[in-house]
Amino acid sequence: MNELDEKYTWDLCKYCKDNNEFDVKLKNVKQELIYLTTFKGKLNQPSKLLKFWEKSQKLELEADSLYIYAHANLDTNFNNQKFAELVQRASDLNTEISFELSFVSSEIKALGNDYLKTIYKLPEFKDWKRTIEFTIEENEHVLSENEEKLVSQMQGICHGFKSINEVCFNSDIKFDDILDSNGKLLRVTESNLQSLMRNPDRVLRKNANESSRNAYEKYSYTMANNLIYHMKYNNTLAKIYKFDTLLDSTFQGTKMTRVVYDNIVNSTINHNNILRDIVKTKKFILDLDPFYHYDLLIDVGKSEQSFTFEEGLEIVKNALSVLGNDYVDLIDKAVKERWIDIYARENKQTGGYCWGTKDKTAIILLNWTGKKDDLFTLAHELGHAIQAYLNKQRHNIQDMRGYIFLLETASTMNELLLSNYLYKNAKTKHEKLEILDKKCIDILGTVFRQIEYSRFEDYCYTSLEKGEPLTRDKMAEKWCEFRCVPCEGIIDNSSMNKYGFENIWHFYNVSYYVWNYTFAYMITNYFYGTIINNEPKAVENYLDFVSAGGCEYPTDLLKRLGADITSTEFYESAFNTYRKTVDDYMALAKELKDKNNVNEKTL
Repeated sequence: MNELDEKYTWDLCKYCKDNNEFDVKLKNVKQELIYLTTFKGKLNQPSKLLKFWEKSQKLELEADSLYIYAHANLDTNFNNQKFAELVQRASDLNTEISFELSFVSSEIKALGNDYLKTIYKLPEFKDWKRTIEFTIEENEHVLSENEEKLVSQMQGICHGFKSINEVCFNSDIKFDDILDSNGKLLRVTESNLQSLMRNPDRVLRKNANESSRNAYEKYSYTMANNLIYHMKYNNTLAKIYKFDTLLDSTFQGTKMTRVVYDNIVNSTINHNNILRDIVKTKKFILDLDPFYHYDLLIDVGKSEQSFTFEEGLEIVKNALSVLGNDYVDLIDKAVKERWIDIYARENKQTGGYCWGTKDKTAIILLNWTGKKDDLFTLAHELGHAIQAYLNKQRHNIQDMRGYIFLLETASTMNELLLSNYLYKNAKTKHEKLEILDKKCIDILGTVFRQIEYSRFEDYCYTSLEKGEPLTRDKMAEKWCEFRCVPCEGIIDNSSMNKYGFENIWHFYNVSYYVWNYTFAYMITNYFYGTIINNEPKAVENYLDFVSAGGCEYPTDLLKRLGADITSTEFYESAFNTYRKTVDDYMALAKELKDKNNVNEKTL
C-alpha cells in the first residue's frame, strides 16, 4: 500500500481548492472588509446591524477557511515554504480584520442595552437572539473604539511569548544524545521525548529524563521569564477589560463562577488517595524500587498486536455502535469524504488533532503506525469531528459557543467506550490489566495531573494579581510542591524536572485551560455511567449534550439532563467511578502477581 494514496489523505478543497484560489479568496475577503468598515456609525439602524452581522460572519468564516487550508498543508509538509508564507498571510489577515472591525463592540455598547432589548423582539432578529443575549452580557467589558484598536495591535505583538516558547523548545534547545542499555547512541528531541519515556529500557528512560532536565535547566532563566511576562500580559489584559481576575474572565458567557473551579480542585485534592493507589499499583506491577517519575508511563503488558487502518476503524466503529447507527454512519462519512489524513510520514506534524470552521466538516490529523494507541487517537478525534458535525446540523452558526469542557467531552467519551469494548473482548487477564492500566493512567493524567498544573497556574496568576514578584526559583519550588507532594513516599522525586512548567503548551495557548480537562472527564463519566448501565434515554441525553453547541448555559444544560454541577454530589459520583476502576486495577494486578503471571517484559 502506498501511504500517500489519495484515500488516505485529507481533502482540503472544502476550505480552498488550491493556492491560486487562496489568493483570489484572500483578495475578496480584503475587499469585503473594506465594505464592512462603511457600516461604522450606522449600527443604530436595525437593518444595518443585521446586515453587518450576517456579512461579517461570512467574512470571518472565509478567513478561518484560508487559515486552516494554509496551516493544514504546512502540517503535512513542514519543508514547503510556500505554505509557511500562506500561513503568515492568513494570520495577518485575521489581525487586520480584528483591527478594522474594532469599532463594532464599542459602537454597539454606546447604543445601550435598551436598544438591544428592542431589536431582540423584532422578527427579523429571531435567529440572532443568542447573539444579542451574549452582547448584552459582554457590554460590561467592552472598551472604547481606540482602546479596542490598541488592544488588537498589542495582541499581535504579545503572541510573541508563545512563539518564543515554540521556537526555543522546537529549534533552539538541544538535548544531549543518550545511550540505551546496549550502548546504542540515540537522539533526544522534544517530539520523541514522550515515546522514549515509555520505552521498557529503564537505562534509556533514565538517560532521556536526565537529558531533558539538563536541556531545560540551561534555558530555565530565559524561559521562566518568558512565561512570567506572558502571564503579566494576560493579567493586564483582564484588568483592561474590567475583570476582577483573569480566572473570572474565562467564565464570561457561561454563568459559571470560581465556585465550580474550586469545587473541582478541592474534590481532586480530597481524593488524592486514588492517585496514590494508581502509582502504588504501577510500582507493584513493575517491581521497581526506587520508583521514579520516568517509570510512570511505561506500558504494562503492552500488546505487540498491530492494526491496519481498516482493522482499527472497524474496532472503533464496533466500540462506538452503542451510540447508535446514525453515529456509526457519520464515521463512515468521515472516511468516505476524506476528513482524515491518516499515516505518519516525514515532515508531517506529530500527534493528532481535529480542526475546522463552524460551517464546514472538520479535518483530522493522525499519525497511524498500527499501534493500539492509534485506536484511541482515532476514536478521540472522531469524537471532536462528529460533535462539530452534529452542532452544525442542529444550530445556527452564530449561536454556537465553544465551551472548552464541552469540546473535550465527546472525545473522552469515545475513549471510554473504546476501553470498555476492548476490556469486554479481551482474551486474557493480561490484556484486561493492560486496558485497566491505560484507564488508570488516563485518570492520573486527565484528572490529577491537570489539577496539579492548574494549581500551579493559579498560584502564578494570583501572585501577580497581588503584586508579588515571580522568579524562576519560586516557580520551580511551587511546581515541585504541586507535582511531588501528592505521591511522597511512593515516587522518588529526585528525578523530577523542576523546570517542566516552562513548556506546558496550554499555559501559552489558553490561560486556565487545563482544569477543563478534569471537568470534561467528570462530565463524560456521568454520561458514560448512564449509557453503560442502560438507563432510560441515556444515549439520547448524551447526544443532546454534545450537540448543544454551547447554545445553553452549561449549568442549565447539565441540570436539564440530570447533572447538578453546583453540588458536591456530582463530583463525589465521579470519584466513586474512578475508585471502582482503580480497585479493579489493584485487584487484578495482585491476582496476576500472586500467580507469578504478570508479563515478564514489564518487570
